Amino acid sequence: MSAPHSQVISLLTRRAVLIICCALSYVTHAQDGWQGAKQEEQQNLRNELQSPLRQKLPLLPQQEARQPDQRQTGQAEHPERIQDSFAQQPEIFKGQSLVAALQAFQKAGFPLVYGTNLVNEQQVLQRVPTATSAEGALRELLAPFALTLKRVGEHYLVVRAPGKPDDSPVITERSSQSGSLRDDQLMMEQVVVTASHYRLGRDSEQVSHIMDRHTLDVLPAIGSDPLRSLHRLPGAATQGISSKLRFRGGEGDDTGILVNGHKLLQPYHVRDFQSLFSAIDSRIADRIEVYSGGFPAQYGDQLSGLVLIDSINPEHNVIREVGLSVFNTSLFSAGTMGRHNSGKWLLSARRGNLDLILDKQYGEPKYYDLFVEIGFPVTSTSDVSLNALHASDQVVLSTETDPVEDEISVSQVNNTNIWVQLDQQWSDNLSSNTSLSISRLDLDRDAINNQEDKLFGEVSDAREISVSGLRQHWLKRLNARHIIRWGGEYQRLSARYNYRAAVQYRGFYTDYQSITGDVERTLKRRIKGENYAFYVSDQWRINKRLMLNYGARWDRQTYTDVGSDRSMLSPRINVNIRHSPTTDFSLSWGRYYQSQEIANLQVEDGLSRFHAAQRSDQAIIGVRHALSKELSVRVEFYRNLITSVMPRFENVHDPIALIPELEPDRVLVAPARGRTWGMELSLTRNADDQVNWWLSYVLSRAEDEVDGVWESRGWDQKHALQAGILYENERWQLSAALNAHSGWPATDLLYFPDATEDDPALIIGLRNRERLGMFASLDVKLARNFQFKSGTLHAFFEVSNVTGRKNECCTDYTLEESAAGSEYLDSAREYGLPRLPALGFQWKF
Repeated sequence: MSAPHSQVISLLTRRAVLIICCALSYVTHAQDGWQGAKQEEQQNLRNELQSPLRQKLPLLPQQEARQPDQRQTGQAEHPERIQDSFAQQPEIFKGQSLVAALQAFQKAGFPLVYGTNLVNEQQVLQRVPTATSAEGALRELLAPFALTLKRVGEHYLVVRAPGKPDDSPVITERSSQSGSLRDDQLMMEQVVVTASHYRLGRDSEQVSHIMDRHTLDVLPAIGSDPLRSLHRLPGAATQGISSKLRFRGGEGDDTGILVNGHKLLQPYHVRDFQSLFSAIDSRIADRIEVYSGGFPAQYGDQLSGLVLIDSINPEHNVIREVGLSVFNTSLFSAGTMGRHNSGKWLLSARRGNLDLILDKQYGEPKYYDLFVEIGFPVTSTSDVSLNALHASDQVVLSTETDPVEDEISVSQVNNTNIWVQLDQQWSDNLSSNTSLSISRLDLDRDAINNQEDKLFGEVSDAREISVSGLRQHWLKRLNARHIIRWGGEYQRLSARYNYRAAVQYRGFYTDYQSITGDVERTLKRRIKGENYAFYVSDQWRINKRLMLNYGARWDRQTYTDVGSDRSMLSPRINVNIRHSPTTDFSLSWGRYYQSQEIANLQVEDGLSRFHAAQRSDQAIIGVRHALSKELSVRVEFYRNLITSVMPRFENVHDPIALIPELEPDRVLVAPARGRTWGMELSLTRNADDQVNWWLSYVLSRAEDEVDGVWESRGWDQKHALQAGILYENERWQLSAALNAHSGWPATDLLYFPDATEDDPALIIGLRNRERLGMFASLDVKLARNFQFKSGTLHAFFEVSNVTGRKNECCTDYTLEESAAGSEYLDSAREYGLPRLPALGFQWKF
């Protein structure tokens, strides 16, 4: 990154840090005064609930459904006492089993019903509830295990949290009255029968990474971006600048982002400069599931990975949060509504603060996003939810400060996703999910690059993308060991492109081999077409040790005008073998297609037609072993063969250029095929105490075959190390995360001073034959909770790249003249993100 690039990024945070530092001292004294006044009142309530939770309670029989005793058949005898006791003594829950906590609620008089098919003593509570009501505390305790409350008359049932058809409730009103489901049916739904599936939640025993909503808040991540938190996963390749995800050698657009089942259309801020941040507020996420490969047939049109985000199910009381940090100003609120609080609503609004802290000479990046969800039951067996995500950018960026030179990009982007979902429980064994969606992306970009000794160029880029769709999923339980899923999707797509560019090259830029003269490019095109998809899969537990998940998917695209996109069949099979109670084996093979997204036609590089869909054949072998109750190890081997690779354009010397299509180092990469392979080793400690950590090492390669020669992809990293540690108690949170990997490939520029007009002086060398220096970044975050009578203040301070390490990202070439008058080519490495401190507050009330 050039000096102006580095200054742009480093100045993002300097001005805001000093403004709010003095607030910490004030709130500390105020908190101590209020807590002293409440100490005596809390002591009087301590013994009532502490005793039932501290004693060890026996596990109930497997088929027994807990029913309230005679005292619990109506309203609680002292609901205000239950509420106050749980509010004043939340810390007594941490470290207890979920069974013990639920029994304590029953003994205190809460009308609660649960079955041991969903609740057992192996489920240990890791967090302290913050709710001020008994119902709210219960919902918080149940949420990490994908459970929630459902009110039936005067009682509350513990059921599975609503979600996709495969997550449909096990205990319905009818089944709760007749008894719980059998254990083998429960295991059918809990076991993840796919390799490379990482569920970010503490409820799953099948994954190696545990990062629930709470952990996402604790981890250091620039701008509290949830996608940046996922860069901590094994197989992710990043230089820390972009929020996009590259898994296992795939490109940034090869990973799909789904919120509540809907695939978002390019959910990024500052899209035209490395997609700096995602448009997703981490606070809306209840859990995040990540596939870095091997995902089932239900998901398609994606080559490398999937990120599945489910929104939170709020408690009875309204959640309200106001946040202020260097990167964002935010408002978050959620709550329940309707009869028996069976509906919910959720609101998140954020404003980026970069335009307030960035020096005006480097631009004014303004961006906003808004997420709204409203859900309510239509009948006793159906629920409707309305979701909307809107992101808006008004970005002005400049990298030149010389008064006679200008490099400015001005863009305005509006991105709207609206979808309505209907979840229907037709019977105990049949459920469906139906979704209607509309997505629209409007982009206008104008840019100018005026450098006296290099080039003069202008760009005007306008795009309008519209996608409307209908999707339906079905789930049928044939018996306790057999589940069939099927479904389909239809999309209507349209796009309008209006692109114009003109560039005149000057000085030594005219000596580049790739420059044959001035360029003028105009392209206008309107596109319409459809997407079709259908899938079927069978999940079959053969016995207690062996489970299969096999199926196939068929996709078709018509807007690409490519014959091979008219019929794409993707068979897939996943096998899970339970070798012992502590050891699982997983095997996966599948074919995956990804069409060129209608919003990604490469008009900026002169292409007016879409390329055929890419195809990847993936094989994965994994082993997971629990070394102890707290420590687990996971090893995975993968190999992907990619055929029909989509051509792409790369800037081989400066991949983060502000106006990349005008630069002379931009080259076409048209591989005949690609391949990625690797080994991932992960070690994770997830304990009941205050300290947890993770460590992973990855050995991998990502290559393209170009003109019969295998070349490294631009983000290939042979060795990668991820490590992190989390410490927390009732007040303090401390986390640190290390990301280190081999330097990414680089390309030389060769200079021949005696060249003629027909033999250019500057020739781009063999692609990716050199290497940048090793990348390493240590990020830390310190947070403190201040409890007041009217709410909680959460203050945090985090530093990205705390050591200030200079991580190489690019190479800058200039033609210099020596003292003797001869010309020579000078090169200098440029660097990525510097040390970035950030301070922020969240007021929860």
